[in-house]
Amino acid sequence: MANLSKLLLSLISAWCILVILEGVLLKRHHTALRVMICVTGCPDLQDLIEPMVRCLKLEFQLAGIELQIMLDAGGCPRECCTVVRMLINDGVLAPACLGAPDLVLYPGRKLKA
Repeated sequence: MANLSKLLLSLISAWCILVILEGVLLKRHHTALRVMICVTGCPDLQDLIEPMVRCLKLEFQLAGIELQIMLDAGGCPRECCTVVRMLINDGVLAPACLGAPDLVLYPGRKLKA
């Protein structure tokens, strides 16, 4: 349970970074953002990522910013691959990176003290 709480806190931190970035992009009149979210080796995080990316995509769309989200879920279980395919088919995730990402998030990475 503690591990899941840490992962949820990491996702909330990533969300906050993106919301701040949304404000910066609007102020500078940018209309696109490419984000890579790496969830490799975090099976709990892979379950939480679907609602997050759906909400982010909608939030940025409403703000007039084209958000291109790529998900690095290498080595994830088959169920996660199914979710990723569904998100790509729904147009939430980009099937491939069109250029280098502007921001790479590692919400499940363990920080060394």
